[in-house]
Amino acid sequence: MHTDSSNITRRALVKGLGTAVVAAGTLKIATAAWHGHTLAEAFAEFFQSHYQRMTPEELQDVIHRIERGAKQRYGVNITCEHSKAETGVVFGYALNISKCKGYRDCVHACVAENNLGSDTQYIRVLEMPHGSAHLEDGNHYFSGTVPKPKHYYLPIQCMHCENPPCV
Repeated sequence: MHTDSSNITRRALVKGLGTAVVAAGTLKIATAAWHGHTLAEAFAEFFQSHYQRMTPEELQDVIHRIERGAKQRYGVNITCEHSKAETGVVFGYALNISKCKGYRDCVHACVAENNLGSDTQYIRVLEMPHGSAHLEDGNHYFSGTVPKPKHYYLPIQCMHCENPPCV
């Protein structure tokens, strides 16, 4: 192989430029697919262990990754903490069903927050005909434009049991 750069053929030059363009395009697409994360951060997030099985070092790495992500995405500095559950304290939340218009935003937010797959949803939204209070009349699989006339939407959430059978 020649080491003299003045002997580069047109074919080699075009091939090299083509490879560089493809590599740059792939990097741009890959970065978009990783939501702006580096490859290492995307792998770390994907292969992250369950919270209860993480070592203290792994927890710190996750906390730093979340803080960096907030800075990159939103331009704000946040501080995350890892606190143990307090004895005798129970988690609870309220879902304002009068606000529901059937968009399923609460479902998507819950799936994202709890790192769930598309087949697991802790919140379901029923499309109910006005005048009915029977859950059997509800449709979990509604589609199209919402809210529909003569219907209301009823989100049904996970009960966050003390000893959940699903965990």
